[in-house]
Amino acid sequence: MYFLEKMSVYRQLSQLRKNVLSGSIVAGGNMLLVLIAYPIYLKYLGVEQYGLWATLSVVVFFSQLGELGVNSALIKYVAVEFGGNNYDGITKYTTTAFCIMIVPFSLIILLLYLLKGQIVGFLELKYIYIDVAKKLIPLMGFLAFFIMVVELAKGVMMGIGRMDIANYIFLLGRVLQVFTSVFLIIYGLKIWGLYLGAAFAYAVIFILYIYILCFHYRITIFKVNRVAKKCLYDLLAFGGVLFSARLIKMLVQPFNKIIITKYIGLSEVTYYELATKAALGLRSFYDIGLKAVMPKVSELQRKGNDSKRAIRNIYKQSAKFIVYFAMPVFCMLFILANYILLVWLRERYDPKIAMALRFFVFAYLFNLFSVPCYYICMGINKVQYCFYSASLRSLLVSGIIVFFIVVGMPLSLKIVVAIDSFAIVAGALYLITMYHILDKKAMAPVIKDGA
Repeated sequence: MYFLEKMSVYRQLSQLRKNVLSGSIVAGGNMLLVLIAYPIYLKYLGVEQYGLWATLSVVVFFSQLGELGVNSALIKYVAVEFGGNNYDGITKYTTTAFCIMIVPFSLIILLLYLLKGQIVGFLELKYIYIDVAKKLIPLMGFLAFFIMVVELAKGVMMGIGRMDIANYIFLLGRVLQVFTSVFLIIYGLKIWGLYLGAAFAYAVIFILYIYILCFHYRITIFKVNRVAKKCLYDLLAFGGVLFSARLIKMLVQPFNKIIITKYIGLSEVTYYELATKAALGLRSFYDIGLKAVMPKVSELQRKGNDSKRAIRNIYKQSAKFIVYFAMPVFCMLFILANYILLVWLRERYDPKIAMALRFFVFAYLFNLFSVPCYYICMGINKVQYCFYSASLRSLLVSGIIVFFIVVGMPLSLKIVVAIDSFAIVAGALYLITMYHILDKKAMAPVIKDGA
């Protein structure tokens, strides 16, 4: 990351542009790592063992509910304290945040240990996977806790405006995770190689974050005597809304993986994982650039009526960006999905992956058109529509799949993917519709004055 600072072109960029650029680089790096790692994982583990890992990863995903939205709130308050050069205030917020999250994570780890047998029984795993699953489930809780600690340190980095450094360190950790996991898997540790690779990578990331914060910025992120009631209230009040939104969103992918594991098969979990990650990885390239819409709209919103045409113009320019730069790539992937996957996965290719990928490519292209609406709604303080959109998708997925199960209709990977894709499109359509309703209401007086 420091070699970039020596480049004259990079030094001339504003910190905002550096942060945005780092996000794009990390998105590209993650996608490249997926392309490299997945064929190796599938070769040495097989689709069932990797499907087991993907299913158990749901434990990490759900365990992160213990974060309670605090980390996102921490970024906001660290930024405020850093702007006022109040380093002791930063220590108070970070210490309080850590103490808040210890309680729910301790409870989660205890429950995972006590209920590991029931969880394995619910998943109806094959006999050969039961023992390893029982051992891994509590350990996944510990991994989730450690990831939370790393995210706390990353949140401080983002709060002081160095999202670029945080992102580059995280990408370095992802590289270490893949290479360590591959080495351990080839060495013979099988699924344990994935766990140990992740633990090692996050340890390295954490050490680097702490080193930069302590020695370059002189920030202490934990002191026992710095827990503060005001910080406790601030973090829980702000984080509560974000926690509610995350809780709703978390109904989708983990829910689908559990359903596929229980009613369809572990191999299909791997196919679902590959398809969703490929489609979301492509979407992230464009979503990262469009994130700049929200702060610009917030700035314009303060100017009153003069901002309305400018905001509409931002939406139009964003839509053109998607049409000209994103749509051709998505369409090419939709058409060439079979060939691309065959070259990538070779003998581990299965037509079900291409089927799922095509569904998600279509759904996420449609969803991408709602992204400018999403950030505009946030910028004009209409964030409730973003929440409703996410809720609609989650409720549609869970509701339709539960209906299938209750009435005894058979489930297949194609049906689950089709339901998920339909829900993605429905959530995006709602957000686009609400934006245009808001736009008409906002622009009406402007049009009348100009007539």
